Amino acid sequence: FIVDSGYGNYYGGINYEKFAPFVSIKLQPKNRRSLIERELQLRYVMINEQAADRSYLYQFAKDHYGVAEIKFNFSKDHALYPHNGSFVLQTGLHNVSFNKLGLELNQGFLYKDGKKKAQIRLFTGAFLFQKTAITNSRNDIFSSRAFFQGAGKNGNNDVLYDEAMMGRQEKLQNIANPLNPGNSSAENFYGRQILMSDAGFRNFAQVGSSNSFISALNLTLPVPVIPLPIGFYADFSYWQSPSSYLNDVSGITSDYIPSAMNLTYNGGIYASLFKGTIAIYVPVIFSQDVKLFWENHGYTSLFSRTSIMINLNKMNPIALIRDIKL
Repeated sequence: FIVDSGYGNYYGGINYEKFAPFVSIKLQPKNRRSLIERELQLRYVMINEQAADRSYLYQFAKDHYGVAEIKFNFSKDHALYPHNGSFVLQTGLHNVSFNKLGLELNQGFLYKDGKKKAQIRLFTGAFLFQKTAITNSRNDIFSSRAFFQGAGKNGNNDVLYDEAMMGRQEKLQNIANPLNPGNSSAENFYGRQILMSDAGFRNFAQVGSSNSFISALNLTLPVPVIPLPIGFYADFSYWQSPSSYLNDVSGITSDYIPSAMNLTYNGGIYASLFKGTIAIYVPVIFSQDVKLFWENHGYTSLFSRTSIMINLNKMNPIALIRDIKL
């Protein structure tokens, strides 16, 4: 049973509580010497977001949103070709209306030096029997945050608060707007955070979301021989954008935009620190929709387009102390 509480935005804003009772079942292989591990996990996640000046558990029963989840994890710790994956089904039961399905596969390839490992990640997901919520209602707002992101996934899309984050709600501003004074130091740093889930896109660009289907491929290739944690990465996502209506200046609905399939990609150079706890991604190649997002928001330099990943969930103080070499 997990009880968690903290600030969605470390610089003032959202306070949240999380209750996540779960049952985890380890499935033992017939051969006790097998490297295969399997686990079935059932949990119900309740999240209550509220203003930071409210007391804890304020109107929890009424305001929280609840999601039931069934997840199957499997892995094989092979010396040369380790792999793992998961199959997950989520359904909204309180203040949210969605049925979300996801399948993730990870395959590793150990280099000859035995120190670095190339990785291939595949993901595909879909929304099933989608329910319709009243536009701009709490249900609609909460549910839309769970949509698959065609490119970068940030803290706002981590609707179950599974990732520990600092500055969760910080966003980069549209600095192309002359009325915008620019990013604060917090926005400029934490607004570049990305999460390695769903499409696993390693850039903060927001090109659109999907409430129907997405498939993604992520490649990570460390540079061999060189004793530095650097390498190349590439992300590809193939996703379906929903149909919509375009309003004119007066706010009157004018044009209908049909649903479409989109191919979004991004690749470049990365540096990994502290055994993958922190990673920096510098894009070199990218699709047109990613480029348009950067240009429309004023991010024209290579540095301004750089993203970071801070995996606080991976930080184990005991393991860090144990691995320190004097």
